[in-house]
Amino acid sequence: NKMIIKPAIAELNEKSDLAVTVETVKKGRTVVALRFRFKEDKQIKMAV
Repeated sequence: NKMIIKPAIAELNEKSDLAVTVETVKKGRTVVALRFRFKEDKQIKMAV
C-alpha cells in the first residue's frame, strides 16, 4: 500500500481532474479488498 498505491494515487490526484481516495477493507486483521473512490476535482490544476 505504502510503496505502490500511495504514489500512484498522489500522481493521479496531481495530474488528472479526479480526486482519488483509497481505503482498505479488512476482515479481522487481514486486508481483503481495496475500495477506490473517484470524485471530480473542481479545483483547477496549475502547471509549475
